Amino acid sequence: MYEVIPCQDSVAQVRAVRTPYFQYNRYYCVDTTEELFDMVNDKLQMTNLVKNQLYQNVLFQYRIKLDSIRIALNDTVTIENVPCHLVVINSVNPLVQSKVNFPFVFYPIPASDKLFIQTLLQAAFSFELFNSIGQRVKTGAFNFINNHDQTINLENFESGVYLAVFKNAEFCYSSTFTVVK
Repeated sequence: MYEVIPCQDSVAQVRAVRTPYFQYNRYYCVDTTEELFDMVNDKLQMTNLVKNQLYQNVLFQYRIKLDSIRIALNDTVTIENVPCHLVVINSVNPLVQSKVNFPFVFYPIPASDKLFIQTLLQAAFSFELFNSIGQRVKTGAFNFINNHDQTINLENFESGVYLAVFKNAEFCYSSTFTVVK
């Protein structure tokens, strides 16, 4: 299960479940918004299958999976519905610009001992890293004003999925990355 708790009040919360075959995302907007992607044939998640009649049984199964995981994990976070909708940004390179306008590039993915971060933003950011159970495992700060490349040391991290949150006075960005040892 994947969860995003928004940095800003105007960003919807999302819960997701992914298998090697499909990824299902549920965004908690004023009206619940969903995405279903075929991870075998559409790894870049360009085609939302939610309204495709051929995938209604799969959609139903993944809704149940997500709800079951939330119950099993005692996910009682209050879901506040905010006005939102999905926007697909047309991009020449979908690896650089995705559906969510996230201005940082992480590599390598999966990471091992170091996570490299690149951005074209000219700003300073503080960062926090959280493990899969929500514990803050690292904090720090980067100044991207004269240096577009930064590194986070992951030597003491265990294998797993982590959430990175970058904040400054104007912006808040979050994304996940994977560590494999």
